[in-house]
Amino acid sequence: MSKLYRLLLLSVLCCWVWKSTNAQEIPRISHPFFTDLNVALKNKDKVYRLNLSNQRIDYLPKSILNLKKLEELNLGNNQFKKFPQVLLKMKQLKILRLYNNKIKVLPAGIDSLKQLEQLDLQRNLIAKIPKKIGRLRNLTTLNIANNQVKSLPEEIGKLKKLENLKAFDNQLQKLPESFSNLRKLVHVALGNNQLKTIPWGKFKILETLDLSRNLLTGLPANIKNLKKLKELYLQNNKISKAPEEIGDLQPLTLLYLNGNALRRLPKTFVNLKNLEVVKLEHNELLEIPFEIGNLQKLRIFSLHHNKLRNLPESLGKLTRLVTLQLSNNQLESLPNSIGSMASLKAIWVRKNQLKALPTSISQLKKIERIYASFNQISMLPIAIAQLTKLKSFAMSNNRLVALPKQFWNLKELYFLDLSQNRIKQISTHISNMASLRILVLSTNLLKRLPFGVTRLTNLRELYLDNNLLTKLPPNMGGLLKLKIFTIKRNSFSREEKALIRKQLPHVRIGF
Repeated sequence: MSKLYRLLLLSVLCCWVWKSTNAQEIPRISHPFFTDLNVALKNKDKVYRLNLSNQRIDYLPKSILNLKKLEELNLGNNQFKKFPQVLLKMKQLKILRLYNNKIKVLPAGIDSLKQLEQLDLQRNLIAKIPKKIGRLRNLTTLNIANNQVKSLPEEIGKLKKLENLKAFDNQLQKLPESFSNLRKLVHVALGNNQLKTIPWGKFKILETLDLSRNLLTGLPANIKNLKKLKELYLQNNKISKAPEEIGDLQPLTLLYLNGNALRRLPKTFVNLKNLEVVKLEHNELLEIPFEIGNLQKLRIFSLHHNKLRNLPESLGKLTRLVTLQLSNNQLESLPNSIGSMASLKAIWVRKNQLKALPTSISQLKKIERIYASFNQISMLPIAIAQLTKLKSFAMSNNRLVALPKQFWNLKELYFLDLSQNRIKQISTHISNMASLRILVLSTNLLKRLPFGVTRLTNLRELYLDNNLLTKLPPNMGGLLKLKIFTIKRNSFSREEKALIRKQLPHVRIGF
């Protein structure tokens, strides 16, 4: 390589390095935030980002116009009652945040900020969006959530670069037809408005759509056009039927349809094989599809407060399921296949008509929480003792008379509720439950408490109300961590009560 060539190469390299380190070429994100206006004005040639949030200011001086290079300005969480007019002259601004102020009017001159890419006006008192907002052609993010906006101007459809729109917690009753022109939308949040329908259009790259807490009564067939949709929030509407086309939303991982009026799910629902979270509680579902086991990526499945009478055996194929909520239905039994849910950690089956827990429940080696109160269960399976990771077990308001002796070997249990049953005796082997912190035995038929209770040294709360107790075992004073102890509606003598107080001087006792 000749000397001339090496010198030429070196000069080109030096030129490239100089250009890449020139202040005007450094990406905006690399510039530090200034947090004091006076300091910023003294360094005006270095100020690209200014954060004046949380400073209780309600006025912006004209001197801010000296910050010719300012591109990002945060005025959030202050006390502005009016949009600072001086900002309309800062045409170089790309990011403007005015969230959590008291601004009522957005000026028509907002269109002077033609370089604006992000505009955050969340949590103000704005009732109207000016038509000239449509001239902010570089806008990619618009946040007008938590205001009092009743409508969006037709001109909003001109924001061809808009990717993120947050307009939840407003008073929107409808959207302009031009809304369907926003083809680059990726994330849309319109929850908690008064929308009855929206112009669905062809949002081919939309990934997140939140229409929760509106007045929607149904979904159109062309919802299938949302080919990239991953998260769909439709909870708390008035939807009575979901179209078969919903099964075409293959990328969907999260679906919230809770708080509607659904009686059935479309057959194609089981085609959504990428679903991980499904919330269908507070509907009127009579059944779930037999092929529900196809959704093998499902981790959270919520079906409480419906009208389900039975569950398909294919439910057991949901081997990745971690949480299953089935409370407040009309279930008389659980499928035996439930034991195949190898990842299940928590199950709620409260307020059903269950007469027993399936013996296969013993196969749930990862289960930590079982809530089965308010059923008709009269006996627990012996194999329940195999649930060695069980931490919380609620069986109140059932028909239990006795518990299998193996039950008392659940050493990881820290919450146990057996209240409102017909239990006459508690085994002294309860002492094996060394982790127990809360023990609820109220409203049973207990005549005595076993000595083993006095060895529960981690116990914080003990509830024995409404039994047939006349005395407690000695050494109750050894429960040094006990804070709450209630024994109302028993048959303790005055002398016994005095003894209990003496043994537990540090405890709040309810007689």
